[in-house]
Amino acid sequence: MLASYNQIYALYEIRVFDGKTFDMIEKRAASPLDNSGAMKLPGPSQLVDESFAPNPGNPAQNEKLHTAIAELVARSLPSTLSDMHLAAVR
Repeated sequence: MLASYNQIYALYEIRVFDGKTFDMIEKRAASPLDNSGAMKLPGPSQLVDESFAPNPGNPAQNEKLHTAIAELVARSLPSTLSDMHLAAVR
């Protein structure tokens, strides 16, 4: 039996550079969140309902989708920065 679902991802990478030499000091992909989705990609994700499905037009203008992705980044950023020893997790 096949199941159908909608899931959004916020796949990003943080890179830290030396300000004098511009050598890359460290890079880290976004840490996944603790939620469990049906399909795993390396990064934060969230199951969403049908209202997030693409509509005709420009998906970049979908404010609901934009807000959900911004929230994924905001929720995953503290742990990603903590993994890089750049911030303490609160």
